[in-house]
Amino acid sequence: MRHRHILVAALCIGLATPVFAAPQDNPHVAKIISLLKAEGYEKFEIERTWLGRIQIEAYKGQHEREIVINRGTGEVLRDYIEESDEYFFLNGVDD
Repeated sequence: MRHRHILVAALCIGLATPVFAAPQDNPHVAKIISLLKAEGYEKFEIERTWLGRIQIEAYKGQHEREIVINRGTGEVLRDYIEESDEYFFLNGVDD
């Protein structure tokens, strides 16, 4: 009986492991980041949302772009560009 509990615990840990993987390690994120770099975006922030989706924020000049994707399928659930009155200084230097 004790071996069954150990087996069930090991199975649960094995199934839960992908949940703890970093969003940056997702192959869909790498593809989107490369497309954004081709469009001129340089600074990126990648986070996981409360619903388990991946949120990518990209910055270019006065534009902040937010893309939310399904972490399993890579489906883009939101793609929003906001223009600000302020410039996003990507290198930390105010020209």
